[in-house]
Amino acid sequence: MHFQRDSSKLTFRATIKSGRLFICSLAAALASAVFMLANVPLAHPLQCRETADTFGTALLLQGKNPFSLEQRPDYFYSYGIVHSLLTYPLARVFGATFLVHRVIACTCLMLACAVLYWGMRVTRVPRLLAFCGALLLFDHLVFSFAITAKPDSVGLLFLLLSVVIPLARDFRWDGIALGILFSLLGLYTKPYFVAGGPLLILYLFLFRSKGAGLAAGVLFAGLLVATLAAVNALLPTYFTDVFYDQRNIAEFSLKHLGIMLLEYAVLGWALVLVLGWRFWSEFLAPGALRDLVPRWDFLRLSDPHTPSRSGNRCRSYAGNSSNCRLRKVSPSAARPSSTRDLFSASQPPFLPSTVVRSSSA
Repeated sequence: MHFQRDSSKLTFRATIKSGRLFICSLAAALASAVFMLANVPLAHPLQCRETADTFGTALLLQGKNPFSLEQRPDYFYSYGIVHSLLTYPLARVFGATFLVHRVIACTCLMLACAVLYWGMRVTRVPRLLAFCGALLLFDHLVFSFAITAKPDSVGLLFLLLSVVIPLARDFRWDGIALGILFSLLGLYTKPYFVAGGPLLILYLFLFRSKGAGLAAGVLFAGLLVATLAAVNALLPTYFTDVFYDQRNIAEFSLKHLGIMLLEYAVLGWALVLVLGWRFWSEFLAPGALRDLVPRWDFLRLSDPHTPSRSGNRCRSYAGNSSNCRLRKVSPSAARPSSTRDLFSASQPPFLPSTVVRSSSA
């Protein structure tokens, strides 16, 4: 169940907060767009290994197999084949240039932001806040590999689609099948973008139905085995290049991790600022902990505001049970307006009902 506060007293305050968030998000997104438009047309690599990301498309244009022994050791591509196949039609017209690959990457980046907005709207996040989320994602990804010739934007798009489509279809089997399909496309774009499929299966098993979870797992495993066999037959060195060589050359360095986090804090200043402001307003500002949203009591598998057997008594963390009662409302009545606070969105679609705390007798 989902608990939310009476929003009548928070309307003006939430409107001001949403407006500030939108202005900051829009300013950051515009600055990122200027950066993207200034760097995408450049003729030189934007990243040290960006040239290698065009090898697969260039070999396909020559009628050669990018993952065959004949191309070793001159050509080596450590990412999946889907990115090269997606770029191939445009490259046939304009050539396998940096600009072509970057245009594909930027297009997939903007589509990924649109999918995020769609997913937030499916979960009944207000339009303004969902739009702010999409703008912040765009700002975050522009200052990464997402605008280069690398397949990161394509894989992220497949990852989001593998999660949002089943959610939007209310986990019907057509949505589940499409989610698994996009998850496998993410696998053959960049291996870790397969994560959407296993997460979908785990959610179905734990929160929906054991049978649905097992059936989705069998479907995913069957398609995975079939595609593994097909890829191994058509692309002989694919798994050697993408999995085994990557595992052997990968390194782990805490120093490098610290440098990357520091660079992210500088380049992703807008998201860091929003998160810091939200953390301050929720936990550090005077009186911030007074209005904590009630949490689930996982030890008792019950809600802290569920009436006890001894009577209709509403318990809270502060221990104040006076003037508190429970009232059930329909999901449509609990749908948040565009002026609600960030954390007062209604419950996810898999929760059956909504409970609203009321201070009236």
